[in-house]
Amino acid sequence: MIRWLAPLAALAIAAFIGFWLILNAVPGLIMGKAMERIQADGAQINQVVHVTPTSEDSRRVVRPSPDILYSICLYDVREAPLDVTIPADEDGLIASVSFFDANTNNFMNLRPEGAARNVQLGEEIAAPTRTGIVLYRRILTNRVSMETAETQRQAFRCEAAP
Repeated sequence: MIRWLAPLAALAIAAFIGFWLILNAVPGLIMGKAMERIQADGAQINQVVHVTPTSEDSRRVVRPSPDILYSICLYDVREAPLDVTIPADEDGLIASVSFFDANTNNFMNLRPEGAARNVQLGEEIAAPTRTGIVLYRRILTNRVSMETAETQRQAFRCEAAP
């Protein structure tokens, strides 16, 4: 019986280390790869990229939604806070801005609540990590034209505070 204690202890230690790595290291690696991929597509830090509307040929995600317009901002608040402008929507609460830290955690969601909103990441909103992603999503409905939704989306701003 005693000869099984050492292998069981080694197994328990290895399981604990593996569990810890999965919880603490893997999310950062995933977000790092995602941010690298977004930058490889031309995104700049602290600047918005308005992603082209999804079509039947889009496969950046498993099941893309043609009913959502996306904009993305890779942020870095090490040197200055980030000013984020959430545009107003004309057809209710169908736009949102989600903030993700460098470990893939969604730490804040905001909606325009009918009127444009300005927030500051790094001061007004505390960022758990210095880098991450801000994601703007605008759901398309039959109450607003594509042109109007696109105009609203183009008003989404994300830039280093002066």
